[in-house]
Amino acid sequence: MLDRKNPEPSLRKRELCGLTIITGLKALGDNHWGDGRFYNPDDGKIYNVAGELVSDDLIVVRLFETTPVLGLTKTLERVPHGTTDGWC
Repeated sequence: MLDRKNPEPSLRKRELCGLTIITGLKALGDNHWGDGRFYNPDDGKIYNVAGELVSDDLIVVRLFETTPVLGLTKTLERVPHGTTDGWC
């Protein structure tokens, strides 16, 4: 699959497989992180991200454009390599 919705035309031909989608997180305390960026290939937008590491395989993140209050909370779970349909 390609990064077709990227606003930068030169990046629309890059593969989504292996793409880093969360960058720049900084530790804010025990298992709490903030000041990061989340690239969403579904809409081609970059969001601010903050998160809490719940376990080695689970992080709860808050995605937002301007303020966390107006954001969306998502739970992200690590998927072991090669265990799901469509895995790259």
